[in-house]
Amino acid sequence: MTKNYLLVLLMSTALLISCSPDYDELVSITETNTDQLNRNPIGEETGEETGDPIGDPIDDPIDGPNGDPIVIPIVDEDDDASNDQGNDADNETTVEDVITDLMAGQNIDTGSVTVSEIDGDLDVTYQTDGDWEILEIHLFIGDINDIPTNNGGNPQIGQFPYSSTYPSGTTSVVFSDLINIPAGECVWVAAHAVVRNTVTGQEETAWGFGDPINNGSGNENGGGNGNGNGNGNGNGNGGNGGGNGNGGGNSNNNGSWAMWFEVCNN
Repeated sequence: MTKNYLLVLLMSTALLISCSPDYDELVSITETNTDQLNRNPIGEETGEETGDPIGDPIDDPIDGPNGDPIVIPIVDEDDDASNDQGNDADNETTVEDVITDLMAGQNIDTGSVTVSEIDGDLDVTYQTDGDWEILEIHLFIGDINDIPTNNGGNPQIGQFPYSSTYPSGTTSVVFSDLINIPAGECVWVAAHAVVRNTVTGQEETAWGFGDPINNGSGNENGGGNGNGNGNGNGNGNGGNGGGNGNGGGNSNNNGSWAMWFEVCNN
């Protein structure tokens, strides 16, 4: 009985040993798994060759309350600065339109003269009304000291920089892109025309209404002379004497009614 028990015990022990893994092999497996776990934490992908984690945790998106990534917008400082500067064209100084009457024969309103700014340069528009038409135009625009005048100070329209003649029926004339007025400066405009009434045939000189170009000029001349003579003799005859004198003077004031007006870039 005792022998049989020992035999069974030995056989059971041998069977147990044959089914158990080798200890050294168990230690090797444990170390390998531990090393692999340390190198590749759960939830991170690995590169095919190196086994290094992919991506930088700092650059990974941050999940919001609903699980959606929180996107932080990037502001371009250059674009922001350009927006702050605004549109320079909106800050430019511009010339306001100047409109004046086209006066014929000093007291007949035949239309208008308009000075306007287009793309930085000045345009001048002649426009007649009613039965009036334009036959000639002479136009000066520039510095107050540059207008051509004669010795008496009256404008010489034949020397104005812009001039032309026009066929019958012309009622509107535009001079474009004349000059540019810098900010804070002014120019003077002398707008001359010859106009005709299509009903009566009356022709008149016309100017854009403004200030007189020449307030007036005049000259005065005066002169006088006198002489006298007398003679007498002592023969009992009386004496006689005579004298005469004359003087004269003249004056002239030929101031022109030509006009001009000022346009400023304020």
